[in-house]
Amino acid sequence: MSSRTPIERAVATYCSAWSTSNADCSGISRVNPEALTSRTEPDFSFRYIDIGSVTKGVINWADVQTIQFHDAPSRARRVVRSGDTLICTVRPLLGSHASADWSTDDAMVCSTGFAVLRCCGDGLLPQFAKHLPFSEQASRQLAAWQCGTSYPAVNERDVRKLVLPLPPPQEQAAIARLLESLDVAIECARTAVEAARVVRRALLADLLTRGIGGDGYLRRHAHKDEFAVTPVGTVPVDWRLSTVACELALQTGITLNEARRGLRDQHRYLRVANVRRYDVDLTDVQQLGATDIELAPRRLQERDLLVVEGHANRREIGRCALVPPVAVGMTFQNHLFRLRTKGEIDPDFGCLWLNSEYAQRYWDARCGTSSGLNTINQRALRRLAVPVPEASEQRAIVRVAAAQRSHLDQLVASHTALTELKRGLLDELLTGRIRLGEPAVTAAS
Repeated sequence: MSSRTPIERAVATYCSAWSTSNADCSGISRVNPEALTSRTEPDFSFRYIDIGSVTKGVINWADVQTIQFHDAPSRARRVVRSGDTLICTVRPLLGSHASADWSTDDAMVCSTGFAVLRCCGDGLLPQFAKHLPFSEQASRQLAAWQCGTSYPAVNERDVRKLVLPLPPPQEQAAIARLLESLDVAIECARTAVEAARVVRRALLADLLTRGIGGDGYLRRHAHKDEFAVTPVGTVPVDWRLSTVACELALQTGITLNEARRGLRDQHRYLRVANVRRYDVDLTDVQQLGATDIELAPRRLQERDLLVVEGHANRREIGRCALVPPVAVGMTFQNHLFRLRTKGEIDPDFGCLWLNSEYAQRYWDARCGTSSGLNTINQRALRRLAVPVPEASEQRAIVRVAAAQRSHLDQLVASHTALTELKRGLLDELLTGRIRLGEPAVTAAS
């Protein structure tokens, strides 16, 4: 059994041909080299970067406020210069690190929840250092040092001891260029995903109000900010609120206890976590003990609709999925509604509408709160208005929406693949398992 500490095991994975250095080392880098003091001018104005405005290397500048020192929180003390690296010391495993890669002349100050790493020599290049906090080796060191349970954090003195790899400067530059190119590709993919989501929202709004031909098959109601559409209550549908193992439909004369004794079996059932928008996630399906008699009225059929009845997030209320063939025969938990359409509403179209912004606004206005859980009741669900265009129109709308969703899914998959590629490549490059100067690696790149 190895007697080495977690820090030693992490550092041992660095390339043996490279030298290493602590984060705070003269001629290499400094930790927290500048800070605002109590003698700072009260009207000194700066942009304040706090932990909440950073997510995995990305600064959300919309959340970065310009404030004056006399109004600043006590944590607004670390001075940040262009080229610095911000290492988040609060819950460091969340990876809320960032790089000061801006060119603005605005004064920047970050929270004391960050440690500012500043390169001060040719031994460590800023464009290389910015990637180091995201490496597995740095994460393992920070994890070993963090203390506290509800608010785990790393002390500044420990950050100063962080062991960093020091490849030759030309190799640092090559690694930085490759990772930067991946960052650019990831950002382009992320922008494409966001743009596709905006297009999808606009497309669905148009399809669900004007139809395929754009002639407006829905008319606005004279007295409501809703569309004059056929209410669900007048459409032949079957709404059922699940109360698995609570409402028994016993067709025999046996008692409840007799039905349960010896007749119980394990049945697969779907939870709120299994119901995504538009489809069901079957990667983690749990089981419950119940009798066939108990579950007979609540077994799912193909193309049933499952609607989320209760959720901590209001925006997830009413989330709807179409039951696939592989889920036929399963049952569902009590925080889900089942909707089974009959004829006039195509299930695919119904799923599209129930996941739309129009339905979401309806849920927002009518959901209640109980024990921290936002819920909608069966009565509100019955009164939800659903448009009922011709069957051919419904199918056409579903086809167009499905094609756009497929395009969006491809963009999301591309972004995910690039992110995973960088994560794997980051570990290989920053430990020296892949050396960019080697001919084979150059060719592969």
